[in-house]
Amino acid sequence: MASLEKLIEQMKKLVEALNTKETAKKMVQEWLKGYYGKIFAFDFGEKKFYLVFTPEEVRFEEGEYPAPDLLIRTDVESWSAMATGKTKWSTLLKEGKLTIIGSAHEIPVLMKLAFTAGVLPTG
Repeated sequence: MASLEKLIEQMKKLVEALNTKETAKKMVQEWLKGYYGKIFAFDFGEKKFYLVFTPEEVRFEEGEYPAPDLLIRTDVESWSAMATGKTKWSTLLKEGKLTIIGSAHEIPVLMKLAFTAGVLPTG
C-alpha cells in the first residue's frame, strides 16, 4: 500500500538524482532552454509540496506555491496507480480522483525525467 511519507521521500530522492546524475541534469537543462524555470506543485490533501526546476538545480519545497506551472491534486493511491501505469490518468480524471491544473502536457516530461534519474516516485 502506498504511503504519503514514502512518496515524499521518493520525491526527495528524485530531486537528488536530478541534481547529481549527469544525463538527468542535461535533460533538465535542455527541457528548460529559454525558461528561467518551472514549478510543479502537488496537493495530496493533508500534504502539499512543489518541485522547482531551474537550469542550475531542482529543489523540493514543502507547502503550497501560489501559481505553479502545473498542479496535480490527488490521493496517494491514485498517484501510485497512475505512476505505475495500472490506471490511466484519464480514468482518474473521470472518477474525480485526479485534478490537473495548468501544463498537463508536462506530465510525460516529469515521468521521462524520473526514468532517466532512476527514481520513480510511486509512494
